[in-house]
Amino acid sequence: MKRFFKIVGWIALGLAALFVWFAFPEIQPAVGYGVLAAAGYWYVTNVLKQTIVAPVSAEMVELKYKVDQLDKKVSALLEDAYQRRMGHR
Repeated sequence: MKRFFKIVGWIALGLAALFVWFAFPEIQPAVGYGVLAAAGYWYVTNVLKQTIVAPVSAEMVELKYKVDQLDKKVSALLEDAYQRRMGHR
């Protein structure tokens, strides 16, 4: 359902943009520069996401795996120490 509303929203935005484009020809340069600026912004943010966020995300997955392994080892050591302590009583 979210995708449907996204598609409908883009279609409505496109129709509104066409209306403004043809109804007010004196602001066509401003609309054109606005679209160009928005496209540039999206391009730059996507490049940054791919170059910064993706590698960091991969490192975070690797670190989470290592922390999970360490957690298992510590839990096993603590359980062993607890069992030894309980056995000596």
